[in-house]
Formats: sequence, C-alpha cells, structure tokens
Amino acid sequence: MKKITFLLTIFITATSIAQTNLLENGSFELHPDGILYTSQLTSANPHWYANSNPGRNIRLFINADFAQDQTNFINIGFNVNPQSLIQDFTAEANTEYTVTLWHQIWANSTTIEEKYPSATVLANGEVIKNQALDGSLPNQGDWVETTFTFNSGNNTNLKFRVNRPVNPAPVVRFDNISIVKTASLSINDNLVDFGFRSYPNPVSNIMKVTATEIIDRMDIYNVIGKKLLSIIVKNTAKDIDVSNLPKGIYLVKAQIKDAVNTFKFIKE
Repeated sequence: MKKITFLLTIFITATSIAQTNLLENGSFELHPDGILYTSQLTSANPHWYANSNPGRNIRLFINADFAQDQTNFINIGFNVNPQSLIQDFTAEANTEYTVTLWHQIWANSTTIEEKYPSATVLANGEVIKNQALDGSLPNQGDWVETTFTFNSGNNTNLKFRVNRPVNPAPVVRFDNISIVKTASLSINDNLVDFGFRSYPNPVSNIMKVTATEIIDRMDIYNVIGKKLLSIIVKNTAKDIDVSNLPKGIYLVKAQIKDAVNTFKFIKE
C-alpha cells in the first residue's frame, strides 16, 4: 500500500509540475521557413502576427547554430518604427501567470533604458504588465532567459507581444516563449512533519535545506516543467548551489522517505 501511495504521489506531483503553455507555437518550430510576419493571421503564420503590415522586418529564421533551442527563432530587425510580434490568448480571470522567454541582441546595443526591448501583456488595449528586457547585452552574445509574472485581473481575452522600440535600438531575437499558470505550491504536511525547511527565498546563490529526517533527493524544474537539476542529498541538511540558474521562478520536488511534494522558490 505504501508503494502504491508513493507512486500516486509522484504522479500527482509530476502532473502539477507540467504546466500548459497558453501561447501556441511559443518555440516557433511549427512555422515554415522565412516567414515575414504580417498584421493578419494567415495559414503561413496562424498564431503570431505583427503590429503592422508587412511586418516591419519581423522574420522567422531557421538555423540550429544560432537558435536558443532546436532550430527556429524570431528576428526583429531594423526599422524606424516600433516593431512588435503579437499573439492573442485566453486566460482565467483573477489568476497569476508566469511568462518565460529567451532573447538575444544581434546588433549594437543601447544603454538608454527606454530603448530596451520589452515584453508586454495587454487587455482591452490597456497594458497590464510591461517587462523591460536587457538591451545592453553584448552584440551577438548569449541568449538570456527572463521570467516574470502578471495577474489577469478581470480579463480573460489578452494579448502578448514582444517589442523592439524605435531606432536607435538593437536588433533582437526571441525564442521559446511561454505563459503558464503560476504554481501555487507549498510544502505539504508530510514534509512539515519531517521538519523540512528551505531558505532563503528569494535566493541568490545558495539554497539551504534542512530536515529532521534524511532528505533523499531534490529535483529543480523551470515553470514549464523542464528538469534543470537533480541533487542526491542523503543527508538532513544540504547547501544547493543555484548560482548558475537565471533569475526567475522555479519549482523543487523534494523527497523524504515516502513523502514527495513540490514548492516554489525565486532566484534573484
């Protein structure tokens, strides 16, 4: 019976970690080669559309050597006007969501903050969240992950867009964009019974975990359910180095004896 309960707990936990992306084709892998996005949804670009027609030089690139993951990514090139790639999506009202995206600078950057690229969530034409992205990154530098949250308020029909402002501003590339419901997870009674603690939260470099019983293992996931770290603990205390994780929200699955549950921490 213990084994069945244990396996059921793992199944429920794994299900809760896997989150549904509200954006269609957030990785851009479903689009064919060379799309120049337009302001209208078409069979060529059925999910994403541009803020103007013919797309102000917003184009799909296919190059595994330059993509953040797999092969496809979006390049928003030079134009004297602001450029945005947009997708409409449906959310639950009064719910917190987590946005995760990757961006890369591919032309000379700017140090003027208001000229940074950004990601924006809108409802009824009003901005409910605007997140500036780092525009001072080195030209042709690494992909950078950004995670942030927003609350839908009373809105269910929303728009998400990634933006490149007017010149001078860097050419910017985007990949692997997701919007998922923010996990509302805490340590369950079983782990509390074992005196389990995790601190600090938010954490900069080292997350400390302690318990009165031996902690068997801990697995760290991003908010879309991808496992990033697996740590075999086999001790009642452990310092876990998370310094290499980008800033954002993460989920941890902890196991003590037959008890398995997840909790959330913020990397700052």
